[in-house]
Amino acid sequence: MEINLRQADQFQQAIVRTLRTISVDPMFTLSPYQKLATSIHKAHTKLLAQDQRQQLLLAAYYDIQQQIIAANTTNGINVLLNQIAYLTTRIKQLAVFYYAEPLAPLEVVQGTLDKIIRNTSEYGLRTITSSYLTTEQRQAFRKKVRLLQRQRQKLMDKTLDLNLRTKIMLSEETVFILTVEEIIK
Repeated sequence: MEINLRQADQFQQAIVRTLRTISVDPMFTLSPYQKLATSIHKAHTKLLAQDQRQQLLLAAYYDIQQQIIAANTTNGINVLLNQIAYLTTRIKQLAVFYYAEPLAPLEVVQGTLDKIIRNTSEYGLRTITSSYLTTEQRQAFRKKVRLLQRQRQKLMDKTLDLNLRTKIMLSEETVFILTVEEIIK
């Protein structure tokens, strides 16, 4: 069965959701009115069946993952994802400048400092906190962030396009497992 990378990701997410629903517990509850040997046999059979189901789903997940990795390497998605990660990190770094308040006029800062000097008690000095970015510098950082965001969006669009156009082939065993688990309908 041939699918695109987007569908492959959806199948993997469905596998993870299904795996979370499988209960594998080596313990069981027994009442005095149940037959010991029969109860142990039923619990053991159920445990082995659930474990086998987990193993098959896990194998299908990693079969799909292996093909995604190979396709991402071949079509350049890994490079795009690396560039997107860089831009995302850089945008986060620049956020400090993006949201910073601009530097107050120097006369205001100096006036505040002079006022502190005049009103300083013998118990300690007071300080002020101010940004050192001018309005122009702040605008330049905002412009840079918007540019990086546009670049990142273009790369994300390209990645999405590649995810839709790139095809992988699921093995017959994986298709069978996904069909049995009703992930493929």
